[in-house]
Amino acid sequence: MQFAKHQNFHIREGWLRKGMRAILKNPRIFLEENAPDELGIGKNMVSSLRYWMQSTGIAKEEYQMFNGVRQTCQLLTPFGEILNKFDPYFEDEVTLFAVHASLVRNMEMATAWYWLFNLSPQREFDKPSFLTSLENYIALSQEKEIALSSLEKDFNCILRTYLPEEEDDETHVQHSPESLLECPLSTLGLITKIDKDKYRLSPPNIEQFDPILILYVLLSQQQQRRLKQVTVNLYEALYLLALLSKKETNMDAVRIVSERFFRDFPDAGEVIARWLSSDERFLPVVLSGYEGDICTALNFALKRSMTTFGLSHLVLPTAFSAAVNTIENWKLEYPETYKRLEEKLKESHFNGTSESVASLTQRIEHGDINALSFFKDFIYPQLTSGATFDTSAGISPDVVYQHAANSLRQHGYRGIFVLYDEFGRFLERLVSDPHGFDSKLLQDFAEMCDRTSDAQVHLLLVTHKSIGDYLQPLDKNIRDE
Repeated sequence: MQFAKHQNFHIREGWLRKGMRAILKNPRIFLEENAPDELGIGKNMVSSLRYWMQSTGIAKEEYQMFNGVRQTCQLLTPFGEILNKFDPYFEDEVTLFAVHASLVRNMEMATAWYWLFNLSPQREFDKPSFLTSLENYIALSQEKEIALSSLEKDFNCILRTYLPEEEDDETHVQHSPESLLECPLSTLGLITKIDKDKYRLSPPNIEQFDPILILYVLLSQQQQRRLKQVTVNLYEALYLLALLSKKETNMDAVRIVSERFFRDFPDAGEVIARWLSSDERFLPVVLSGYEGDICTALNFALKRSMTTFGLSHLVLPTAFSAAVNTIENWKLEYPETYKRLEEKLKESHFNGTSESVASLTQRIEHGDINALSFFKDFIYPQLTSGATFDTSAGISPDVVYQHAANSLRQHGYRGIFVLYDEFGRFLERLVSDPHGFDSKLLQDFAEMCDRTSDAQVHLLLVTHKSIGDYLQPLDKNIRDE
């Protein structure tokens, strides 16, 4: 574990490019007395840049023969060589995400970064909570005590790494580039300021990840771990989704990763190859964080995915039940709307004749697609100021997904694969009402997934710690249940 090795300097704009060029010219540049003059930065900044080149995984230090003497040299890693060849100026967002991913996986050299983005139990934090939690982690991980001042330096440096420089409160003019250069990683928006002294980790939208980034992280982690761990992280889950969905825009990256599997793990590679050669696929459904109650979140995510994959034209059997439920709800709870429905039906002359609510409801109950379309596309928008009818309104998600999986079988899909990222945020809210309706719906949904066979529904939940840790405030009997 290392702390505060950055000399109080964050990665500044242009530094990593400067470091790569200098290493290629002189592998011992960071140990030379004239390094400040050669690099155009101060002595402490030289030490800082030396640290950042290694902690980001762009360079490594090892003994090499140099000028006839075996001595410490800094060399570009394969990752650094790729950056130097394809994006030496760090202009592509994919490059910056890759640098971030490399940095926060470096537990040895960038311990505070590793802990915050991988192990911290808090998505929102301030300085006291950050320091207390990090101290607890250190105490459990090693006997050596770390000075509080070192941890404070890491906290301040992390903020400067990921937060843009704020405007001056009085002049509203930003600091000059000469006095303060922002870190290029600050453009990623991975940490946001939510109050004067409070911050939040802000994961990017996983649906917008470039496949190349996913490919890089998967291959680097495969090389480090050789896939011996059973745990699945977000990037591996994203590869799984891309593999199962066979979305054309992701297939180049999928094939490269799959070839690596086939070469290093022949048995797994053969399974993947058979899957890729088949005509079947799964519809991916992605959720992240707390998106409302579990019924709304799951049903809306399915609708969003079906639209993305050009399946919004499919009419699920649940749509008929949702329409009937809506009409019944208007009759019981919204008599004025129900009265307008009666009037609108008399004016509309559906099928050439005036229609009563009872006859329309009966048609819909019997699966008349024309009656359903008439209600959801014509009547409903007029009575709700142009709103779009929710074809899963009031329907339990286990029922909606089972019907959807069955319908998708007719369109070449084997079923549905649900990825719920940042599921811990949902669990944190669930703790306040462990026996509430959301708990039952989630349990019903999971049991439905377990029962599916031909038209399959799979559920993968991604959390930053074990589910039991999120449920610690609850009584043990409730946790066990």
